[in-house]
Amino acid sequence: MRRAVFAVAFAAFFLSNTVSLHATDIGATGGWTDLVISSSDLQGGAGTDLQGSYTSGQGATTLNVTGTSGSDDAWKVQVRMDNTSWQSEVILSVQRKGDGSGAGSISNGTSYTTVGTSDVYFFEGTGDKTDIPVQYEISGMSISMPPGTYSTTLTFTVVDI
Repeated sequence: MRRAVFAVAFAAFFLSNTVSLHATDIGATGGWTDLVISSSDLQGGAGTDLQGSYTSGQGATTLNVTGTSGSDDAWKVQVRMDNTSWQSEVILSVQRKGDGSGAGSISNGTSYTTVGTSDVYFFEGTGDKTDIPVQYEISGMSISMPPGTYSTTLTFTVVDI
């Protein structure tokens, strides 16, 4: 019996790019480290392929955008993968699962966004926002992939706009 283990480990880094005198920051906590794919994930038993996709819990990672100059201070969040050990056919996507807390507002990011090795737009908002839940989806895995542990690191970046 072949057993493939896909441990999706997200070490959350935070970066801040600012164009004004205040320091808008982003912080991330959590990740998705408990995905294990085994023979029970075969679509129809022995000789069939794996399920089409796998999703994390709705708040696998929590983002906090702080240090804005007030509830009207606009920003956007970008995301990218670094140091991936995945096969090229594996696709990682992220989506925002709520608005979090705080006086500001958030828009976009509620549909899955495919993450690559270059920064991609995720969502935007205004003011300080905390406890923003993020969910992950992995697709494109196949029984033809060698068994092993696969991981990547995500970098979330906040940019003043």
